[in-house]
Amino acid sequence: MASPYVAGLAGLMLSINRKLTSAQCSSILQRTSWPLPGGSYEWKNDAGFGAIDAAAALAEAASFDERTDIGKETQA
Repeated sequence: MASPYVAGLAGLMLSINRKLTSAQCSSILQRTSWPLPGGSYEWKNDAGFGAIDAAAALAEAASFDERTDIGKETQA
């Protein structure tokens, strides 16, 4: 049941900042989520990264600096 909520939040993030890549959206969602009671910030098959925080994700999407690609790994 969480997928529609996450997809909706991703759509709202993109409506605020159309330059976000899918990797950047994913990273913002992961960083702004909070663990469920008794959980941690690590990935869990039954709960993912926890509960999304829409307000935090939208605030970060709005203030995102497009010069920093947080979802892309740096190659040496």
